Amino acid sequence: MVTSSTATLVTRDAIPRDAYALTRVLTAALAASPLGGWLEPDPRRRPHSALDCIGPLVPQSIRAGIVRLAEQDGVIVAAALWSLHPCAGPVAASMEALREVSRRRDRLDRFTEKHRPPLRHQQLVYLGVHPKHRGQGIGAHLLTDHHALLNATGTPAYAVVADKATRDMLARHGYTPTGRAEPLRGGARARAMWRPPDLAASQENAQHEEQEHLAAARSPKRAAGTQRRPRTGRRADPPGWGDRPC
Repeated sequence: MVTSSTATLVTRDAIPRDAYALTRVLTAALAASPLGGWLEPDPRRRPHSALDCIGPLVPQSIRAGIVRLAEQDGVIVAAALWSLHPCAGPVAASMEALREVSRRRDRLDRFTEKHRPPLRHQQLVYLGVHPKHRGQGIGAHLLTDHHALLNATGTPAYAVVADKATRDMLARHGYTPTGRAEPLRGGARARAMWRPPDLAASQENAQHEEQEHLAAARSPKRAAGTQRRPRTGRRADPPGWGDRPC
């Protein structure tokens, strides 16, 4: 949880009833982004094209992937859609639906699969922050939050970007470019990026949590039986998370 003098930011896993709000937030984020401008150059049609792209992704990701969202004062303001690879049927079907939306997205999908490493990994499918809530570090917080779990499970991450701002942000979070950039229509350039798990950070976090548990066990309040809750909406150690279906 992140707090400030004016707002409280909470991150948690999405549930099916979040789909409508998530779709609205991510559609607005995509329409206002360089990627959205590349997918649909006409600003009048861009909101509809963004909805066509995001619409199939949100329920698919909630059902068969991993969705981490950020709420500010109880309102969803950002989300990160992740998928686990290798995976079967459902994601392929979702990609097929997206190919019907745009030939440009089709080319980006082909680039994504062409540069996808053969190792088991999670892909950052889309990270979006509502335009009214940008510049507050919410997207970075969502990445840091999920990367902690990737570190703990030894899972690498994969992403494809089409603009410099996103590439620079991912680079600050440990992603490095792989292969050569590929020019796309409209002047954009696709770039694949890879992030190995930070095992040292995972060990450091584990030691810190162990120290917190020891300190809590010594306090009278903990001794009285008060339970310690995780800081975010995810369980501290999800059972079987590494084998979660995608």
